[in-house]
Amino acid sequence: MRNKTLLHLQCHFGADSLDWARRGAEVTGADLSDAEIDEARKLNAELSLNAKFICCNVYDLKNHLHHPFENEFMNLPYPCFRNIVEAEKGKWHKGLEGKLTMVYSVRAVKQ
Repeated sequence: MRNKTLLHLQCHFGADSLDWARRGAEVTGADLSDAEIDEARKLNAELSLNAKFICCNVYDLKNHLHHPFENEFMNLPYPCFRNIVEAEKGKWHKGLEGKLTMVYSVRAVKQ
């Protein structure tokens, strides 16, 4: 992924986005939550990485992007969400260039 462009949809606080940036990808993370994007930007600065983060919903994403991405991915916490994403993707993915890869991951959350 070194020197490849990557769009990370639903990036949360940017952990995966920052990991890809650490590996040399040119990453842009997007999430709906202002608080999560603020945290991602803070971590990005603390780690001296060059990831970019956008706060918006996926339907408005194309209004915030200024170039196509070679790779796009989305973390889905549960495989059952795939049908929902597939059904809606045509509404928000139109105009984005890359092939969307959906990754299923479950993260432990400390309460």
